[in-house]
Amino acid sequence: MAERVGGIVAPLAYGYKSQPFSGGGQSFTGTTSLDGITLTYLVRDLLHEFMRHGAKRMVLIDGRYENASFLTEGISLALRDKGDPETRILFIHWWELIKPETLDRVFGGKFPGCVREHAAVLETSAIAHLEPDLVLWDRLTDDTAGDIPPYAVYPPTPRIVPKSGVLSPARLASREVGEALISEAIEGIVRSTCPEYGMKESGCK
Repeated sequence: MAERVGGIVAPLAYGYKSQPFSGGGQSFTGTTSLDGITLTYLVRDLLHEFMRHGAKRMVLIDGRYENASFLTEGISLALRDKGDPETRILFIHWWELIKPETLDRVFGGKFPGCVREHAAVLETSAIAHLEPDLVLWDRLTDDTAGDIPPYAVYPPTPRIVPKSGVLSPARLASREVGEALISEAIEGIVRSTCPEYGMKESGCK
C-alpha cells in the first residue's frame, strides 16, 4: 500500500493488554503489552514527530482489536496539539476491509466474528502469506472460547480461554486465503486514501 500511494512505513510493534475474549489474555508466556495511557501517548508523540517533519497525510492501520480506543485518543490528542486544517489521519482496522462475500467464501457462511478470530483463520492465513516460515501447520487446533459472557470479571482468570489461546478453529487457514485477504485489505486501504483523503495513486477514480 505504501508503494502504491508513495508512503513511508513506520511500524509499531506493541499494543494494549491482551484481553481474554479478544486476544487470549495476559497469562501466556511472552505476552508483552503496553498500558493504555502509554499506547495513547506513544501514538500521539509519533504523530507529533511526523507532523513536525511536514507530514499532513497519515494512515494508522490497526492489527489488534484491543488497541482501538487508545489509538483513537492518540490521534485526537495529536490533532488537537499539532494539527492544522490540512492534516488528515486515516484510521483503519485491516480486517474490516474484507468483504462479506469473501468471509462467506472462506468460512462457508459461518464467520464467527472478528473478536473470536484471535490466532484463527484470518490471522493465521495472513501470516502464512506474509511470513510462511512462522506458521507451524501441525499445531493448528480446533479450540474455541465457548460462550462469551456479556460481562468481564477482573482480574481475569486464564481458565476461561483454551490453553492454545486460539478462540476459534484455525484449520481453514491457508497461504491462498491469506494472499486473498491481504490483497483485498490493501485495495480497501488504497481506495480509502483517494480522493477524499487527499493521496494520489494511479488508478484512483
